[in-house]
Amino acid sequence: MPPHSEVVPHSSLGIVPPASRTRKAHALTVEVWLEEKKDTDGAEGLWRVDDGIYDLTDFIDSHPGGADWISLTKGTDITEAFEVHHLTTLPEEMLKKYFVKKASAKRNAPFTFKEDGFYRTLKREIQKVIKTVPKQSSNTSNFLIDALTFFLFFFSTLSVTYMSYGLGLVSGLFLGMVTIAAHNYIHRKDNWRMYLWQFSLMQVREFRISHVFSHHLHTNTIDDLEISLLEPLLQYMPIEKKPAIRWGQICYAPFIWISFFHGNVLRRLMEAMHCGGRNLRITDLTGLTLPLAMYILSGRSLLDVLWMWNFILLVGSVHYGFVGLHAAHHHPDIFHDGDTPRSTEDYDWGLSQLDAVMDRKEISGSHFLVLTNFGDHCLHHMFPTLDHGTLEHLYPVFKEVLGRFGAELRMVSQWDTITGGSSNWLFAARPPLHSTHIWLEGKRADDGAEGLWRIHDNLYDFSSFVDSHPGGKDWLKLTKGTDITEAFESHHISDVPERLIHNFFKRTTDIPRNSPFTFNENEFYKVLKKRIFCFFPTFASAFLSVHLRSFILGAAAGIFLSLTAVAAHNFFHQRDNFRIDWRISHVLSHHSYTNTVNDLEISSLEPFLQYLPTNKHFIIRYVSWLYSPIVYAFIFFASPGKCFYPLPFPFFMFLTTGESLGYCFLMFLWTTVVSSTYFGIVGLNAAHHHPDIFHDGDSPRPENEMDWGVYQLDAVMDRKDITGSHFLVLTNFGDHGLHHMFPTIDHGLLEYLYPVFLKTCKEFGLEWKLSSQLGLVKGQYRQLAKNKPKSAPQRR
Repeated sequence: MPPHSEVVPHSSLGIVPPASRTRKAHALTVEVWLEEKKDTDGAEGLWRVDDGIYDLTDFIDSHPGGADWISLTKGTDITEAFEVHHLTTLPEEMLKKYFVKKASAKRNAPFTFKEDGFYRTLKREIQKVIKTVPKQSSNTSNFLIDALTFFLFFFSTLSVTYMSYGLGLVSGLFLGMVTIAAHNYIHRKDNWRMYLWQFSLMQVREFRISHVFSHHLHTNTIDDLEISLLEPLLQYMPIEKKPAIRWGQICYAPFIWISFFHGNVLRRLMEAMHCGGRNLRITDLTGLTLPLAMYILSGRSLLDVLWMWNFILLVGSVHYGFVGLHAAHHHPDIFHDGDTPRSTEDYDWGLSQLDAVMDRKEISGSHFLVLTNFGDHCLHHMFPTLDHGTLEHLYPVFKEVLGRFGAELRMVSQWDTITGGSSNWLFAARPPLHSTHIWLEGKRADDGAEGLWRIHDNLYDFSSFVDSHPGGKDWLKLTKGTDITEAFESHHISDVPERLIHNFFKRTTDIPRNSPFTFNENEFYKVLKKRIFCFFPTFASAFLSVHLRSFILGAAAGIFLSLTAVAAHNFFHQRDNFRIDWRISHVLSHHSYTNTVNDLEISSLEPFLQYLPTNKHFIIRYVSWLYSPIVYAFIFFASPGKCFYPLPFPFFMFLTTGESLGYCFLMFLWTTVVSSTYFGIVGLNAAHHHPDIFHDGDSPRPENEMDWGVYQLDAVMDRKDITGSHFLVLTNFGDHGLHHMFPTIDHGLLEYLYPVFLKTCKEFGLEWKLSSQLGLVKGQYRQLAKNKPKSAPQRR
């Protein structure tokens, strides 16, 4: 094992990393990376595009974008760079005259650019739109960065004149914004505004290598230099991490942000000593114009100027580091090399960018914020040569093509990217289904829905119905391209939706369903559902009062965070309301495919807690009994920024108690740990984990008995201590069998369904398993230790 291999994951995309990636942390530099790409790219000392070798030597000086774009990449594969930096087909035609031969080696990347693929299709549509984009957009960008630069010089001069750290702080923020805005110009043909980047002491040439040629083209892969240059201090890849690294990163990350600017120039100077200064440029002196102006205009001593200038650099560095590392790429739901990819061959490059990027809803829509916060990041990655100001005009056609391919642009809050970036440091190697996004993409590949919505063996196009769906558009938006049979059947009590969907029918499919569950008219679940619907009017008059009582109990339970979290689960399954979240992992996965390998709530706990009956290491089987409370304690922290992580609480505590903010945060963290532990104890001992409950790997019922409702009875065990009490049912995942079968019905109404439920069970010769809470707790530990599946299936 190489010495540095603990921070080098095995590439799940099959990319061979630069040799220095596996050596000491300081071995990999921008210059070394560029040289070592020549060994893995198979360009044979020339330029490679797809499977062709080209000699562009005579074209270097006449390249319209500038000589550096060609001279720096000699000996490497420039396929992705060539595709994304040219919108028209003219460069493709010009390239043909420089063709030398076919490449003899396979490309060191799985990414493709097929004519009928997502990226090429999008690019063709963008070509049509870009002609109509007003030039004022790019002019506004120019005005904004020029104004920011003016204020940078103005406040920097004032800060040293009055030796004011307050003005120095303002100047540092302007420096951070100028640096980020200048990034807009580095991707384009050579221009003077790109050198505004160098006020930060970073270098345009070096950034073009690490950012444009590496990060933009192979985002979040083992070949992404912006990730590897931060290692081993910040480790974003899903590899096994030592506890000191996993938790220490959260503490020392600000010290890395503060050293971005100074560290960059020091590293470049050290590298210059090893490479004879070939990495230096005369334009590097651009960065010194700021302290020179401060010295000339302020009348202060050189020492005062240097002191305040370095203070401004430190503030600007923190701003740049914080914004840059929490902009778009680091979140547990974003693909990082080592996660299970969408594909390992014929992976459309545009789709890979959708997998590796999240945009922020607070940033998109504001020209200023987009320019100064790396906004509209996905479109920027796909079309980096376009001015940031033009990107907002591309969204209509972008969304249309996304819909055509059943793809999704993930929009989250800035707070989500901050908390998600921090939690990403904590993750070790992730199971393939850990990410809800990866799980959904896997379903789209496996479900045979052909980019539409599948119910049984029929395909439907609900595109025009998404916004008018009574339950909220997310139910349809999230599930496009998947089989929604179980979700459709269990979320609709009446037959009205069944009649309605005929209006959206497209065709039948011959592809078998990726699920054994059936919903036959005369079988258990359909019969029970009909009886429930017929019985519904008898308690409809009580609905309002019961629902209000549920709401009051939920509000009362809000005093305790843990009870609120459990009670809020009642509302996830219903139409959109202010209490929703958790829909993918719980509703679409766990409820539909309970205790199967497709149950995301089981796979997200692996390898720590293993409930499926597989061969388990002795430590996992028995020691997990001891450390399971620790797992429970971190359930809330595993989804920061979500509904179970109410950070306003400590600030409210601070404002109302008069205690120090530090003490309030300490008490809040303690409260959260206790609440998370309670939630874990209740949730994992509620209904599903007991040796007498079916887990995938056990012998299932015969195919002719795989009615979905019968399967839910096999995978659920209710608790006699909980059933019968509205409060306990609401706050302890009670009446769980009926809740799984009819998830859209309020928990307070389930008790009224038992007479018809038990009658139907008896008619079909089925057993409703009922145990005590203690029995389920003991059963959960026995299930953790179980490594042999049940050989005898449950029978009627």
